[in-house]
Amino acid sequence: MYDLSSRIAATDSSGKKLGTNIAIVGGSVIGLATALKAAAAGFTVTVYDPSLAWAEAAGWCAGGMLGGITEAWPGEDEQLRLGAASLRHWPGFGGKLEANHPGIFTSNVGTINVGVDDGDVQDLNRVYEYVTNNEHLWDRGGTIDGAEPFLAPGSNDPKDSRMRKLTRRELRALEPALSRAARGALLTEGERSVDNRELLVALKEQCENTYGVTLVEREIEDLNHLVDGTVGTYDQVVLAAGNGSQDLAATVGLNLPIRPIKGEVLRLRFRPGVPEPPRHTIRGRVHGRPCYLVPRPWGLLIGATEYEHGDDREVTVQGVLHLLQDTEVLFPGVTEYELREIIAGLRPGSIDNLPYLGRVEEALDGRLVIATGHGRNGILHTPLSAVAAVAALVGTELPEAKSCDPHRIPDFIM
Repeated sequence: MYDLSSRIAATDSSGKKLGTNIAIVGGSVIGLATALKAAAAGFTVTVYDPSLAWAEAAGWCAGGMLGGITEAWPGEDEQLRLGAASLRHWPGFGGKLEANHPGIFTSNVGTINVGVDDGDVQDLNRVYEYVTNNEHLWDRGGTIDGAEPFLAPGSNDPKDSRMRKLTRRELRALEPALSRAARGALLTEGERSVDNRELLVALKEQCENTYGVTLVEREIEDLNHLVDGTVGTYDQVVLAAGNGSQDLAATVGLNLPIRPIKGEVLRLRFRPGVPEPPRHTIRGRVHGRPCYLVPRPWGLLIGATEYEHGDDREVTVQGVLHLLQDTEVLFPGVTEYELREIIAGLRPGSIDNLPYLGRVEEALDGRLVIATGHGRNGILHTPLSAVAAVAALVGTELPEAKSCDPHRIPDFIM
């Protein structure tokens, strides 16, 4: 990806060229993907995280939807542009992981948005009109890492992968187990979903076994300790610590707002004789409430609750009831599944639902790169974020990530 001997241009505050021995703070999806990409580019990489079992990591409690297009909402142009660009990075990135660790991708036939009542259908129509009228924001042509964009099954034409409306008959043919309560539907065949936990395991294995990344289970309390000899004397530091990023950024004089966004997820196991789970990822709206159903080889993952209650990781009865009730409206057979796991996680939200990606010349004498604040789209944005972080380490900028510069934050430098 980068020839470090000739292309590295990053310098410290005195103008001295920076070296290639780097520390990454944060060992979840973003941190590990950045470590993999950086090591592949020739950097010597050490990752620090309090626990590489990920029990409290947002990546452990994710849905794994690569909803670069179906996440769109009218007016959120930069979110659509970034989501579509991120989706283009996934075939090459995920394909390489899948080759050594089968089971990363869990749905290869796309996403179906469904709505139940008139208001839900109106929301679907708004999304459809916005996406189809703004193709310039999300055109997914061209290859990245030698891989073509995701295509519709059986087609070589990217246009076949784009969002289109489904009739009720078409919806029943694609997903016969869904309820007839669905009154409107959109199909986007150019999206995929991944198993977030398999992804974490694959990234960790690739980092350690293929690229020689050093993984250290240790909490970093001050970013200065990574350059002043307390912990190490690294040439550059990447901050990818999710919800812990705000406090760590403050240790080097930065105001990095992070909103912990709580999300609850249910993992339901398939049992013999019960209806098969949907083949597509289902993004539903049930009387205004969002609900997603993501197929897994073992069953179904459902979620979409969102709360902003600070550091609250407790699962609530109300959240579980809403998820089960709304899922039953869309997929009645869910009541016969085994309820295997209920979990809540905190997603690190930014000020504007775009991640923070880029070099910060004003901190650590110019040695700091930030890659955090991904909110609910951390899995989707993983490969693009990793490439953007490595570009910053080299001293360049990934054009697709320009809107994610952390300097957009008011009073960023304290």
